Amino acid sequence: MSDRLDLNDEPDEGLDGDWLDGLRAAGLPVRSDSGPQPATTHVSAAPAALVGESWAPSTRTAYEQSWARFAGWCDATRRLDAWDANENDLADYVAYHVQSGLSPAYLARNLAAITSVFELAGRPSPARHPLVTRAAAGARRVRGTAQRQAEPLRLAELRSIVNGMAIVSNRPPNDPMIRRDRALLLLGWAAAMRASDLVALNVEDLAFTGDPDRGDGGMLLRLHRSKTDQEQRGASIAVTYSQRIGSCPVRSTMLLTREYRTGPLFRRIDRHGRIGGRLSADAVTDIVQRHVANVLTSVDPALFSSHSLRAGFVTELRAQRVAPHLIQRQTRHKDLRTLSSYDRPGNLFDEPALAGEWW
Repeated sequence: MSDRLDLNDEPDEGLDGDWLDGLRAAGLPVRSDSGPQPATTHVSAAPAALVGESWAPSTRTAYEQSWARFAGWCDATRRLDAWDANENDLADYVAYHVQSGLSPAYLARNLAAITSVFELAGRPSPARHPLVTRAAAGARRVRGTAQRQAEPLRLAELRSIVNGMAIVSNRPPNDPMIRRDRALLLLGWAAAMRASDLVALNVEDLAFTGDPDRGDGGMLLRLHRSKTDQEQRGASIAVTYSQRIGSCPVRSTMLLTREYRTGPLFRRIDRHGRIGGRLSADAVTDIVQRHVANVLTSVDPALFSSHSLRAGFVTELRAQRVAPHLIQRQTRHKDLRTLSSYDRPGNLFDEPALAGEWW
């Protein structure tokens, strides 16, 4: 095996054996039969399943991959089992991240996964040793902590996309894919939804009220669980009718509910118009980038993602001087200070410190 591994690659089959399948099934670290076994307390199936449910599925998958990559690194560079790694090995693993140009956020995720696996097995994690934590702090200083932010999709751009998508795609306005994409973009923006929450919506989660002709009322969405609500307390989001009928998220979504009376609101559609099951969260980014590329030809579509809908909502409403607590109610952020993370350099001129007659 090569002495260098690409930690950005998916784990290959050599890193993804029976023990990883067991981890997926039970939510606990499960070892292969080779090598010495760690001293662990036997956990019965019922609590093991509950432990697995303590993480969101995406987090559990990410942790599985992180542990598999660490195990592969240990095998390739140390010729030892990951369970036998100590703080010196972990510190070298931190240095490997820096030398490979990987981000501090990626390092933090990998260390969190390693800690979880060790501690669930009833063993102290070497990732918590001061040598490792200080090395990680040094990595943050060396690499910086700034993260790449998705370009926000502003309201004017969103309206240009939904009004032009049928024309540039050479499809009729009532084409199933056009109807789906129009509703998905408009609703994702107006409800400031994460991609995972957006595709999880069922027709039964929506309720319409008021009169669209008068413009009062709108649509009430019920979220059963989201990234920041793993205990399923649920949340409700109100989306009002827009004065612009052609780009109204409520009217566009209503058309889909007339077509799908029950089940997933957003579904896969192939190029022949055949409708399949629930749309994946990853597909939302593909849809956003495709329509940005088709309509907003002066910008780089690679700068946009599914998060551009949520970021665009916050950016637009902050520019329109909407009260922060109203934005927070829609985005469901727990801390108002988080909204400032959606500011982009260009927005600094919207409300500059050096302004007014005195300047």
